[in-house]
Amino acid sequence: MSIKMKKLLIALAIIVAGSFVIAISLFYSTGGLRPLSSITKDISQIEEIDASGIKAINISSVSAPVKVIIGEGNKIKADFKGKIKTNISGRTPELSILKINGELTIEIIYPAIVGFGIFDISDLSLEVAIPEEIAALTKISTTSAKIDIENIKVAELFAESVSGAINLNNIKANNIEIENTSGKCLIDDSNGRINIDTVSGEAVINLKQLDDEIKVSSISGDVRLNIPEDSSFDFDLSSISGKIENNLISKISYADRQEVKGTVGNGDFNININTISGRIVLECN
Repeated sequence: MSIKMKKLLIALAIIVAGSFVIAISLFYSTGGLRPLSSITKDISQIEEIDASGIKAINISSVSAPVKVIIGEGNKIKADFKGKIKTNISGRTPELSILKINGELTIEIIYPAIVGFGIFDISDLSLEVAIPEEIAALTKISTTSAKIDIENIKVAELFAESVSGAINLNNIKANNIEIENTSGKCLIDDSNGRINIDTVSGEAVINLKQLDDEIKVSSISGDVRLNIPEDSSFDFDLSSISGKIENNLISKISYADRQEVKGTVGNGDFNININTISGRIVLECN
């Protein structure tokens, strides 16, 4: 079996496994089969906690989109709101916020439903406001829901989603890491080391300044990197069956149909982008 065929089989296996995880998660959170009648309930839950001493923040959600923004003062505030349709009296998803030994966990807890219970949770959302600068490792994870993060400065940022878009805007971190199965990844005007791993979602990075290394790995999603013309870096771009476009003035050290290596400027940072069947575009803004 050829290497290309093996990689394609691996990609298919990952997509099938991801779809299975989504199905199980949604089946569990919604209670399975939909009954004939249901009622609509409003949800509005707000929790607030002092950010002092917090070294790690974990945020997780199923189906409810997560948005992380700048808050006021030295507080962390979680706002879970929206509407649900259900036939289960008195049982609704709940916001949980827990701090243990400097680690803060914010998550949505769904009641376990047996039989024909229903939770239509498509109108729910979770917004978390944190201090503009907080020296904490921050991890956000969702299933079938998008993640939006903007205007924050943290020690490290990890964002992962199964079938949900991930959008980062004006983020400052030593390390920015994204893992996504099938949603689009968008990074605008951010600083720090960037590492993106996606199966079938498009990855787009727009930077006003290149100040660290960038690594992107994709199975079938396109990758587009837009950086300043005066950037300085070494690059290695590879795609087995996708097109590679390098629109910057470069010194090419190696090139064939599947890979291009070279240097722009003095080669201060490393850019490594590889995909199996996606298109790669490297251009200046």
